[in-house]
Amino acid sequence: YLSTVATCIDECPDGEYPSGSEDVGRTCSACAENCSLCTTANVCTECKDSKYLTPDFWCEDTCPDGYYKNGTGDIGNTCLPCPPDASRCLNASFITEAKNSKYLSRKATLLDDCPDGDYPSGVEDVGRKCSSCAKNCSLCTTANICTECKNSMYLTPDYWCEDDCPEGFYKDGVGTVGRRCKQCSANASKCIDQAYVT
Repeated sequence: YLSTVATCIDECPDGEYPSGSEDVGRTCSACAENCSLCTTANVCTECKDSKYLTPDFWCEDTCPDGYYKNGTGDIGNTCLPCPPDASRCLNASFITEAKNSKYLSRKATLLDDCPDGDYPSGVEDVGRKCSSCAKNCSLCTTANICTECKNSMYLTPDYWCEDDCPEGFYKDGVGTVGRRCKQCSANASKCIDQAYVT
């Protein structure tokens, strides 16, 4: 091979790739600017200058969606694929965006459904996530609609957790979870339970 410095050599050195297959006229050509190893002008196999080898064999500053940066050195950094249901991630175990109708948990993992204490947001195939219910909600459908209370709070008719019930309702329940405000009978403004009107 004719090298880039005009000498004949048996193999092209790192940073160059061979071209030609005949006995005469074979040459070595320089890899692209940020490539330390390559097989052709457009196919890098190792990057330099702190660049990342992308899935399409090119050296870039960042990785495309669905891949994360692997490596921090000057040479040999790569883009590795995120888990199958992640559209973005920081590494294989820290997801930043879900896809395929999965939910991103508050712990940066992927879930089929949100756990108790969280509510689902998003309806698209990509970007669904689980967000925390309000402080005293054990179950909720949105940030402002509780369906079950905790911490000995009562679920009010407007789906919020409070210490007390509004006028026309009485406190029902004794545990720390699941207490509710129930409506007094006969439209009474005050009652202790459904039958006892004050």
